[in-house]
Amino acid sequence: MADEYLAQMHVHCREHAGAIFVAERLDEIVGLVMVMAHVPFEALDEPPGDYALIAELIVRTRFRRLGVARALLVTAQRYARDAGAKELRIVVLSQNTPARTLYLQDGFAPYKETLAKSLKVSIE
Repeated sequence: MADEYLAQMHVHCREHAGAIFVAERLDEIVGLVMVMAHVPFEALDEPPGDYALIAELIVRTRFRRLGVARALLVTAQRYARDAGAKELRIVVLSQNTPARTLYLQDGFAPYKETLAKSLKVSIE
């Protein structure tokens, strides 16, 4: 599954002027960020043009809280800005408090919120 996902990430990078950057410590990959510099707006209420998107930001568990994610964010922002992007977006799960806190501290602001509800039928 990981190989298929990585192949899909490479396709998205080619389609949207993207790149994948890795963070290493002692020759070990400890995290990665995938940023796409030109993702077209598609919703009717959005402006014409495109935006940059951090599609993945992953840090291995034992390397969290060491500044790896922040360094990857800086790298992604630099790449997007150098590619001409005017806006950078990132998606985060509402319950992922550490990630949300990092992104808000880095200057990201809430833009749109999607709420979900399980439709499982329970028998009582």
